[in-house]
Order: sequence, then C-alpha cells, then structure tokens
Amino acid sequence: MLTGVKQDASGHALATTLAIAHGIGAFMPQGAVVESSFEEETMVDLFSEHTWAGAMLFLLERAYKLLGRERISPEVAMIELYASGELGEIGRAMASMECGTSSNCIRIPASSDSSPTARSSSEPTRKR
Repeated sequence: MLTGVKQDASGHALATTLAIAHGIGAFMPQGAVVESSFEEETMVDLFSEHTWAGAMLFLLERAYKLLGRERISPEVAMIELYASGELGEIGRAMASMECGTSSNCIRIPASSDSSPTARSSSEPTRKR
C-alpha cells in the first residue's frame, strides 16, 4: 500500500495514516506500506492504467478466445483463466515481494497486534 503526507501540522500525520491503513485491513502478515508522494503515485497510477493493466486484460481476452477456438468449453476456459485463483496467487506473490533497498519501505512485523498505534516502545521498522 502507498501512503503519503503532503502537510503535517500535527507532527503525527504518518502515524495516523499507518493507523488508518491498519484499520482498513491493509496489513497482511509481513505486509508493507511504502511512503510516496501524491505526484509519484499519480504518475505510476496513470502509467499502469495505460500500459500493463490494459495489456493484461487484452491478454486474458485473447487467451479466452483462443481456448474457445480450440474447442475448450467457455466454462473450463473461465475457470482456468479467472476462477482458479491463479491470478490472485500471482497478486499475493507480488504483494509479498521484498521492498528491496528502498529506504521508504515500512515493514510491519506480523504479530497478534500489528497496529502501528498500539506499539508504545517502537515505531514501524524501515527496511534498509
């Protein structure tokens, strides 16, 4: 998940955004939140919407049609391409990838209470 703080009048904006992220269920075991700017997020969002996301939908449609031409039933094609859960597995694998050497990747350790606001003695750790 991306998070960003443009202005921080209270000095607690990042902690608040992390608490909200936790509250909406954004943290999975070994989850990550990456700090970003609004400008950076907008650029990446527009890029993905106009490049690989459209290409992925195109590929799925072409695969479905190709399987149909090869006399694979529509139900079997749909199950294999979508309902089998393989796309979800790929997404989960991508979500669990390491943040690399980025200094703005915040790792939240998996625990019974991984709420950033519930920890009094330590802040979320930055992966370096």
